[in-house]
Amino acid sequence: MRLSLVLALLALASTATAAPTQVTHQGRLMDSSGVPLDGPHTLDVTLYDAQTDGNQVWTESLADVAFDEGYFSAVLGQTTALDSSVFTGGTLYLGLSVDGGGDVGDRIAVLSVPYAISADTSTNVSGGVVDASEIRVNGNLVIDDSGIVGGSDTLSELACSDGQVAKQSSGVWGCADDAINTDASALSSGTVPLAQLPVGTSDSTVAVGNHTHSAADVGALSASGDVSVDGNLTATGLITLSGADVACDTSAAGSLRWFSDELQVCNGSAWSAVGGA
Repeated sequence: MRLSLVLALLALASTATAAPTQVTHQGRLMDSSGVPLDGPHTLDVTLYDAQTDGNQVWTESLADVAFDEGYFSAVLGQTTALDSSVFTGGTLYLGLSVDGGGDVGDRIAVLSVPYAISADTSTNVSGGVVDASEIRVNGNLVIDDSGIVGGSDTLSELACSDGQVAKQSSGVWGCADDAINTDASALSSGTVPLAQLPVGTSDSTVAVGNHTHSAADVGALSASGDVSVDGNLTATGLITLSGADVACDTSAAGSLRWFSDELQVCNGSAWSAVGGA
């Protein structure tokens, strides 16, 4: 039996589109006398990695393939998977045998159809899974083969000390002290732990213990409620007292006020003028 004409129409679908990965193969076979085959025959189709000898890459046996005047049409990949793992880039060669015989004629190189060549470069990918060794955009590495974005796991490479946190500055990650900068104007209630405030004697710190700040350091102190001082209150400037008419009781004992043009002190029950005021 000899091969008169084989037309291989390959339509391997891209796995990126999740379409069926099957191939349509059409051709015409005649016997050694030139008589076209007719009726059903078993057709064995094999892909090799070489035109002669070589290794079988894929094979499938199709029963009851209909021949009419030697012409036939078969869909490959129905019983044996014919996916992208078969087509790894090297040239493959197709061999045919009929009813268990040997290869018919010479093996034929499997070539791409025009759109299959274009599919080598994907324009759009949507849905499904993308399995790649790395992802680049315009030649720039976005995700490397270990799944790290940008090719560098900066945060895991930081060696911060106890009490430090990762902090970004000008787009670069580094270690910094775990401190919270709080604007006093944003505080409406509650307390701020001392550990979160900068403590010291410089202009940019808060005084604690025996530390003191000058009026120039602190500026004006204004309070709409009570100001409690555990110790001495020393002022080199003015202390302005409210003239509010508040009740004098045990809770206000020792309080001072400026009222009715005189300095008054509360003895726990009544207000009285401070002598010499």
